[in-house]
Amino acid sequence: MRRLVPLALVIALVSLACGDDDTAPADPALVAGLRQRISENQQDSGGPEMSDAEIECFAIGIIDLFGADRITAGIDMEFSAFMGTATQEERRSVVDTMFECVDLALDLAEELGAGGEVSAESARCLADVMLANDAFRDATAEAFVSSTDPFDDPELVAELLPPMLECMTAEELGDLGNG
Repeated sequence: MRRLVPLALVIALVSLACGDDDTAPADPALVAGLRQRISENQQDSGGPEMSDAEIECFAIGIIDLFGADRITAGIDMEFSAFMGTATQEERRSVVDTMFECVDLALDLAEELGAGGEVSAESARCLADVMLANDAFRDATAEAFVSSTDPFDDPELVAELLPPMLECMTAEELGDLGNG
């Protein structure tokens, strides 16, 4: 049994190194241009701070998703306008790519715990539940193009509420609405 674990690890590492991906790596100039646009958009939006590595990961993921030609054609568009050209499935894939590249849980947990109503541990649990939820990810994708706030949808709240309640202590639940 002990010999199988190292063998499995070697096979996994060789598979990763060799890869079975037939696609060519993204054009470095296109990645750099998209990285610049994402960085500028991040500064203007006041959203969570993304590291250079996170921005690079997101840029490459978006290029892989939409293709170089489509990214080149839309590189000068505002992000929301570009997302308006995307299908619902593509917008959701952008959200999934963003969540894979950027650790939003810490920022979201800090925001959720900022009022002091919930502990840091409960806030982190709440953030993890939200970020892992398909309905939350779909609402995030819809927020790119919607004129209304998709997070105000009662169906979304109904889906998120039960797992979120499991994150909170009895005292935190008792204090809800008293703030």
